Amino acid sequence: HAAGEPTGEAYALSNLAMVDQRQGHHQQGVWRLRRALGLFQELGDRHGEAATFYRLGQAALGRGNYQESASQFQQALSYYRRFGDRRGDAAALTGLSRSDAHQGQPRWAILRLQQVLTRYRQAGDPSGQVDALFALGEACLAADRPAAARDHYAAALSLAVQSGQKYRDRKSVV
Repeated sequence: HAAGEPTGEAYALSNLAMVDQRQGHHQQGVWRLRRALGLFQELGDRHGEAATFYRLGQAALGRGNYQESASQFQQALSYYRRFGDRRGDAAALTGLSRSDAHQGQPRWAILRLQQVLTRYRQAGDPSGQVDALFALGEACLAADRPAAARDHYAAALSLAVQSGQKYRDRKSVV
């Protein structure tokens, strides 16, 4: 898509938002994501909307706004389920579970994340498995289960090394 047309502009804004977030310019990143979401909605690009809701959920989670993150992840999840996008569904459930853990519902988060991990294993997706294991570690810490958290973090690290992923890119928000 060309950057001068609405679809290209929406994707460019979404990509620039990721750069903003990594550089600590969270407000600018959220502004770009909201602008991209508006463009995707005007265009009727439901896949773009789903991905943007997911990214807005990540942004809110990173800022510690857990109710907002849960709402954004729930929106993304509803789109992904409508499309039958299993990977998107699992990613949105992981984000929603992390939001749950931070809102005092770590046991619910753990149950969801165990389902997500099973989905990623069935799909043969090591990156998704590492993300789910890491999120399980966070949820177990929030549930005051440090031994289980250590086991999940160790499993995530082991799988990341085996599959050539950069575990250091993952960080806990607990």
